[in-house]
Amino acid sequence: MYDLQMFTMRDMSECGLALRSLGKKANSMEEVGNHIVQYLYNNLIDLKSGERSCALVRFFKTHSYGELPPKLQEYTHSLVSNDVLENNLKCLTLLSTAGQKSEWNSRHKSEGHKVIPLFSKEMIAQIPMIFQLIQQLGLNLDTVVRPDLNLLTDLEQRMYNVFYIPDALGSPYIPSQTSFVIPYNIKSVVGFGGLLPSGNIFIIIMFLKVAIPQISVDLFRPLALNVKMAILPFENEKTFTEQEQPLVDENISTTTDDETFQYLNSQITTLNQLLDVSEQSTISQSDHLEQTNASLQETLKKLQSTQIQLVHNEKMSSLGKLVAGIAHEINNPVNFIHGNLSYAKEYTHSIVKIIQKYQKYYPDPPEEIKKLVKENDLDFLIRDLTRTFNSMTVGTERITEIVSSLRNFSRLDEAEIKQVYIHEGIDSTLMILKHFLQATDKTPEIEVVKHYSQLPLIECYP
Repeated sequence: MYDLQMFTMRDMSECGLALRSLGKKANSMEEVGNHIVQYLYNNLIDLKSGERSCALVRFFKTHSYGELPPKLQEYTHSLVSNDVLENNLKCLTLLSTAGQKSEWNSRHKSEGHKVIPLFSKEMIAQIPMIFQLIQQLGLNLDTVVRPDLNLLTDLEQRMYNVFYIPDALGSPYIPSQTSFVIPYNIKSVVGFGGLLPSGNIFIIIMFLKVAIPQISVDLFRPLALNVKMAILPFENEKTFTEQEQPLVDENISTTTDDETFQYLNSQITTLNQLLDVSEQSTISQSDHLEQTNASLQETLKKLQSTQIQLVHNEKMSSLGKLVAGIAHEINNPVNFIHGNLSYAKEYTHSIVKIIQKYQKYYPDPPEEIKKLVKENDLDFLIRDLTRTFNSMTVGTERITEIVSSLRNFSRLDEAEIKQVYIHEGIDSTLMILKHFLQATDKTPEIEVVKHYSQLPLIECYP
């Protein structure tokens, strides 16, 4: 089973091998064609839905009018007004068909596609799908209508390709939109074929219910060669089933030495082409794999970089939470100390006043008190006490500023966009970095000069 949306070189190789072997037990080209279309119809699967990818698969080959069985000659006559048709008139003939409707599984029941006479290149140009098909196969219209035997050998070695319509809906190359494309949900059309030693062309067309990428379509080119290998043995032998062979003169040999040589030469050439195409496909796929690998490596580097950034962001987030937690824990006792300093200063001032009053009214204290006053230098304590309280106040204010800056820096409670005063953010950052600005034994002090303008509130992420 093959999924055309994920068709690989391995799938191409397996499918090609299977198609090439389908002619071994056949008795006619028509029988080989039946095996091929049935194989494609049954083995091309949409793995997501489990349904067949093909709505219809058909195998066409050009024949000279004189080589057609009587019934097909009669059918061809019914399509044209000419009473006499030349035996060398090329006709695109349906050999095999397989599809989801019962009448699509027999070429005898096909209406309108059993035979398509190719009178001239002007007439072919008026049939959009046939014209586009021949063009994409790389064939010249003159080659199809009137093959030049002198050029056939060279052309046969080069002419094989893929026919591709990526979007069937609305395509001018598929006129049966309302009767076929829309009701049967046809998404894409893919065909492949080539030129035979006789100058006749063979084409396999698949009408698909899935859209397939160009990279999958490119892998179908070798399948044309595999089909050619399967049908080559019947090129000058039996084309149709036994009962429908065209009438020929029994005295005329059906196969000449030249034709046998031509067949063997074609077989060798086709095998060489298969080898070349396989090598080209291998190189192409290798290049694609190398590009994919390089892209994956680049993606891996980006993922690793992103992972490092995510880890860094997580660390910063954790650090922010830690800073906010520490700031909160420090802020409470500092506020308690700072708040009580004013009372302690006031109480101490009152005690000093009382001591000074005692000194005024009791200038001659006991010897023990005089000794304590002298040992502790009471006058110095009184003078220095005020400076100590002022220093403690400055210290607690400094701690409060640092805590405020840390909270402002982490901004854990302000992740959303809001209006903020930019100067606060600058000041808090400078506060955090203040110790870096101080003089060291190697560097002088860095002075920060602020010249703030009167800025309005800025809407941003704080």
